Amino acid sequence: MAYQSLYLRYRPARFGEIIGQEHVVAALRNAVGTGRVGHAYLFSGPRGTGKTSTARILAKALNCENLTDGEPCGTCAACTSIAAGTSYELHELDAASNNKVDDVRELISRVALGTPGRAKVYVLDEVHMLTPGAENALLKTLEEPPPHVVFVLCTTEPHKVAPTIRSRTQHLHFELLDADALESHVRAVAADAGLAVSDADVAYVLAAGGGSARDTLSALDATAAAGRAPDGADAVTAVLEAVATADTAAALSAADAAARAGREPRILGEAVLGRLRNAFLASMEAPLDHLPAAERHAAEDLAGRLRPRALTYALELLGEALVAMREAPDPRVDLDLALVRLTNPDIGVTLQSLAERVERLESGSAAAPTTATGGGAGSATAGAGGTAPATAGGRARPSAAPPPHRSPAGDASPEREPPRGGVAAGAREALARARPPEPGAGGESPTPEPAAGPVPAARPAAARAVEPPIPPREVDSMGMHAGGAQEPVGDPASRQAPPAGADEPATAEPPPERDEAVLAWVEEILPSLRNLSSLPKSAGARLAAGRFLPNTPSSLRLAFSTPGYLDGCATYRSAVEAEFGRCFDRPVTVEFVLERDDHSPPDPPIIAAGGAATRSPYLGEVLETTALPKARPTYQDDSGVAQVQQAFPGSRLVELEAP
Repeated sequence: MAYQSLYLRYRPARFGEIIGQEHVVAALRNAVGTGRVGHAYLFSGPRGTGKTSTARILAKALNCENLTDGEPCGTCAACTSIAAGTSYELHELDAASNNKVDDVRELISRVALGTPGRAKVYVLDEVHMLTPGAENALLKTLEEPPPHVVFVLCTTEPHKVAPTIRSRTQHLHFELLDADALESHVRAVAADAGLAVSDADVAYVLAAGGGSARDTLSALDATAAAGRAPDGADAVTAVLEAVATADTAAALSAADAAARAGREPRILGEAVLGRLRNAFLASMEAPLDHLPAAERHAAEDLAGRLRPRALTYALELLGEALVAMREAPDPRVDLDLALVRLTNPDIGVTLQSLAERVERLESGSAAAPTTATGGGAGSATAGAGGTAPATAGGRARPSAAPPPHRSPAGDASPEREPPRGGVAAGAREALARARPPEPGAGGESPTPEPAAGPVPAARPAAARAVEPPIPPREVDSMGMHAGGAQEPVGDPASRQAPPAGADEPATAEPPPERDEAVLAWVEEILPSLRNLSSLPKSAGARLAAGRFLPNTPSSLRLAFSTPGYLDGCATYRSAVEAEFGRCFDRPVTVEFVLERDDHSPPDPPIIAAGGAATRSPYLGEVLETTALPKARPTYQDDSGVAQVQQAFPGSRLVELEAP
């Protein structure tokens, strides 16, 4: 007799011999025992899990002459004929090759024919390969078959089966076998067949089977024929060891040895990827019951040597390499590049390599002891020994007295070394930090030179001592004079005052800056003036035609294009000043001038960081539209009164009260 493969010789013949599918066995055995067998079943699951074998056992149970508790006897004529493949009650059809409409129609034509047995079972393997036409041809017979016919549809991809077919069947799912149960089955088969296998051979067989009983027995058959397990497992272990130790040369040597032994780079990469996945699951504390004991221990050991981030990066990198191998002219190049990047992060700077470098630095700093440094008050916190323990609960504890932060010159940083002269010394140091920097100190921008003009005498020293520093923006606005002279900006002591003995006039509060005044004029003051009941309705339109000129030291200047506008708006000056005072919470003087009589100098230049003088972009100039004529105001009044005044310059509007 010819040699028979192990998976065929030890194929289950009864429900009790099926391993790892207890839920399926219980459902079918109860259905047969109680006489409630469905007219159609859908068996789905990975390859080699017993779908077709279970369908044959179901056919035996439905036709067995000595049925006991839903279990076929295996010795009657019906059972032996089904086992030999000569029975008329069992018809198997490979739907992968017989997937056309004509094939299904021929099957349907034989369904109604009677047989000697009690039930006729049709097994359609890989039913998801049927064409849409063949599926539609099967629907009617599958929904209402003859009473003596049972359909069993088997597939590895149930999601590809048409929903109309799935809805007409009872779906039973087959699962991959547990590692412990599969190992017991392998050892039992090896002992019954008289095969001498070592523990290493059994571990290889279980890994090659991947939970499939048929694939596992096929691997056992190949191992027994070769006398030992192939060397591929050693290559995978060598690659993983090189990855764990960051040995690039060892990783490339192991991959090259596997390639010279005839192993495909893609197969080697998939094996390494599978082992890395097991290690990743172990690092996440996921259950590893599907793995044999040897692989479980190997995964836990690798997870202890590689961080979860490194395992995640390795899975991503190898996955991308396997995808690239499909179209690569030489798949070994993609595998070698992936191994180089895994074992030598310095080859390409990535987020993963940077994260690993940070982790190494953090773990190194946490392990190193930290000594509390410093004297005086700083060393007092370290205790009598002068040192503080470095770790507390596995984490690094900060030093009791960290070194003082060195700030640049002139920077008033709050992190300074504590003063050593008592409270008075601390107050003096705080006062020194609060003082403005001296003119000419490092880090200050150059001060513009004052314009030519009369230089008044210096103020008395007593007045300088109590005068508070003026902010730079206020100094700039106060330094603008009608004659164009600008006071120097710097320390208050460097500013000059009238001659001693002269009567100093009361210092008038400077007006708001021109930019601020323009914004307030547009957003608040003009809308408020239009709503005042004390002003005529045309007041807002007239005032909107004005344009703000550069300020004088004591007032704002609002210019109008014609004398008629100027004379007509002069009566509203008190209301305008009142609104400005309300807006800025201080008295503000506003001068109404004629725009053609404006002889004020241009705005002063601002000295940039490079020493070049640039024009100051006042907001009022930015708001103006250069494309419009100069005589046209920014806010055009199209009322009849305004048009008459523009046609007759110098005319005045006289309002008469109604009698």
